[in-house]
Amino acid sequence: MRDLTRGWVAVGAAGVAALLWFGLPIVLRQMDFFTVRRIELVGARYTTVAQVHEALALPSGSSLFDPVKSLRDQVGQLPGLQTVQIHRRLPGTLRVVVRERDAIGLAMVDDLLRLVDQDGHVLPFDPAYVAVDLPIVSAEPAVMHALATVRLSDPDLYHTVTRAHPMPSGVALDTPNGRFLVREGCTPSDIRALRAVLTDLEARGHHYREVDGRFDGRVIVRGWGA
Repeated sequence: MRDLTRGWVAVGAAGVAALLWFGLPIVLRQMDFFTVRRIELVGARYTTVAQVHEALALPSGSSLFDPVKSLRDQVGQLPGLQTVQIHRRLPGTLRVVVRERDAIGLAMVDDLLRLVDQDGHVLPFDPAYVAVDLPIVSAEPAVMHALATVRLSDPDLYHTVTRAHPMPSGVALDTPNGRFLVREGCTPSDIRALRAVLTDLEARGHHYREVDGRFDGRVIVRGWGA
């Protein structure tokens, strides 16, 4: 008899839990206290709150506890976004966290400077919306590969590059201090070799016009001196 009673208690507890699990959100959605009153946008550099608000298309009186999957899908349709997450913050804030496709340079397209990613694809963002400090590039595979490798291997060097363009047997990276030459398909090891030479030149107080790393096993410095 005692075991039977325990069984009914367990069933009753499970029923209450199910009722709370499925019924509580319905109850909460009816409460004005949890009406969405604010939208926070996190992780965006080019995407605007106005664009996200329009994509969400929240009806008047929307609750924080309404399903968010459809909202996430709607924001995900905005051009240039890789991922979208939506979080609830009590009592009435939707926090939209986005990850945009990453711009690596500016390329001339149809007589306009456009943002491009590391594959040379034009991004649907307006570079005039925010101040960008990116190199002017020729959006060719070899150039974009070299620039992406430099950014990954030596971010400080990447941030000094003002222009990246193809040249015979390689890619030229122009900086205010001089030009770096790298071979097509350059590797992080190639960039580290360039950095080692550059560090040595700076330690000695030498200036340079060109540092050429297109050759296996050696780096050639041209136009250098105190």
